[in-house]
Amino acid sequence: MTNSDNSHLTPETIAAYVDRTALSEDRRSVEAHVSHCSECRHELVTVTRVVRSRRARRGLLIAVPAAAAAAFALIFLGLPEGGGVPGENAVVTRAREGEGIERFEIVAPSDLDSVGVSSLEFVWRSVEPGASYRLTLTNADGDVLWVGNSEDTSLALPDDIRSSAEGSCYWYVDALLEGGLSATTGVSRFLIVR
Repeated sequence: MTNSDNSHLTPETIAAYVDRTALSEDRRSVEAHVSHCSECRHELVTVTRVVRSRRARRGLLIAVPAAAAAAFALIFLGLPEGGGVPGENAVVTRAREGEGIERFEIVAPSDLDSVGVSSLEFVWRSVEPGASYRLTLTNADGDVLWVGNSEDTSLALPDDIRSSAEGSCYWYVDALLEGGLSATTGVSRFLIVR
């Protein structure tokens, strides 16, 4: 699973995860490891993009179940392509071929921010007028701490959740657009400080 000399994922483990041949227990171990190891997370994202790019060039159409696509977005697509910020007129980033879901931008807390629990408010960019949003907040173990719905582009954490939230947390927003289409921010991680 990991190299004994430096405790990073082995190339074989990454390949099995990307090819979806890893056992579910091994998949969970990989996901737990990349949640705290930026080097292995970067490697996994890079390998995944290369594999997708090659599949797209060969013209293969791959049907991905909605749950698998959501899990992939939740874990690995937290940053915009290239790490850049979309321009003012480009709020929604079109999905890359084969990806199947549009992306929009998180404003705050951004990835890897440290946030005081008393000032914690979630803010994201608008996708389009009339969109409805669902924010999901999880702890580092993937347990859902809170789900909030909004027609606006911000939500405050309820007091009862605010008092119990601590440590590393993950959040993402899914948008329901007209015509039944959807978009996501991808996952962003932040640290709650007291």
